[in-house]
Amino acid sequence: MIAIALVVHGAACLPPSAPCVDYVACQQAYDATVDTTAYQEGGSCWTTPQEAAACTEQCEVALASLRQLPDPPDECVAAQ
Repeated sequence: MIAIALVVHGAACLPPSAPCVDYVACQQAYDATVDTTAYQEGGSCWTTPQEAAACTEQCEVALASLRQLPDPPDECVAAQ
């Protein structure tokens, strides 16, 4: 009998970071037309530790900007 192992290339291997979970919730509440799929679970941000770190930094910056809105959605300030 021959055992066959399948390896899925490009599959996400890391969970989304807390800043990105917060950013996605905030962005979707503010403007749901913005594509945040890269930052969500299974997105391209979570394939390597280096990519995850870069995306987490992007999420932190984007979330800080959204929190500066005159009247940000509750989802933007809930996790502060």
